Amino acid sequence: MADEFKKLNKIFNRVKLSAFNKAGRSAVSRVTRFVREGYEIKKKWIDERLHETKAKSLQDPRYKIEISNKALPLILFKPRQIGKLKKGVRRRKSRQAGVKVKIKKNQPQLIAGAFIAEMKYGENVFKRETEERGSVFALYSAPQVGQLFSSEVALKELEKEATDRFAEILFQRLEYESSKLK
Repeated sequence: MADEFKKLNKIFNRVKLSAFNKAGRSAVSRVTRFVREGYEIKKKWIDERLHETKAKSLQDPRYKIEISNKALPLILFKPRQIGKLKKGVRRRKSRQAGVKVKIKKNQPQLIAGAFIAEMKYGENVFKRETEERGSVFALYSAPQVGQLFSSEVALKELEKEATDRFAEILFQRLEYESSKLK
């Protein structure tokens, strides 16, 4: 009888760990969708900057999510050149030249004085540091993937999804394991 209880305890611990890891993965997936609802970010860009580590045992039940804060180049957000910049010609504010980018969904943003160019290290959106030629710098997205995931709303969504899914997955796994015992 004691051996049967040890066996059941071992199965239950394995089921809890499995449910914990599946709930963690599900929560990360849900938050990724949540972030993408508000921003023009492809899943691939998030996945490149996201690293997950599953919990190995119940003594140390941590599902770790590491997110790189490496900025996304603006060229990924399908920028469009608006107007042409000409030296010495002033434009009216209504027809300002620059690059239009949609980082947030349905909210195009004009970056005045910016231009799209192919440089030796790739195509990107650039802006001059001074009026003279030669000194340019590449522009990157304002919110990095790490900042989007660490917002208060995203963290609440992550926690809610993890707790909801854990109970659901735990009962599914227990039902499956109990059907195998009969």
